[in-house]
Amino acid sequence: MATENNDVLQKIEFLCKQRGWTTYRLAKESGIAYSSITNMFSRNTQPTIYTLEKLCSGLGITISEFFETDEKSEGCSLIVSEFETEIIQTYRRLDAESQRIK
Repeated sequence: MATENNDVLQKIEFLCKQRGWTTYRLAKESGIAYSSITNMFSRNTQPTIYTLEKLCSGLGITISEFFETDEKSEGCSLIVSEFETEIIQTYRRLDAESQRIK
């Protein structure tokens, strides 16, 4: 993927590699057309906020988590396994009362 000088695309690429995801998997998880994602990378263009929100949702993180940095993790503060991502996504689908149950 061509991500020269594009920190946002580099971060998306890093998060996908971290999870062992392909661009196709990112498209499926985020609900964004595969062609849109591949075009974004091949043209080295920034995603819109709406697209970035959907990508982050698919990755199981918030936009604020996406932009957090931690020098120890090469610009990514959130390092989670695929299983942990599934747990986070399941939790976020719960209503507020169910989230509070301990």
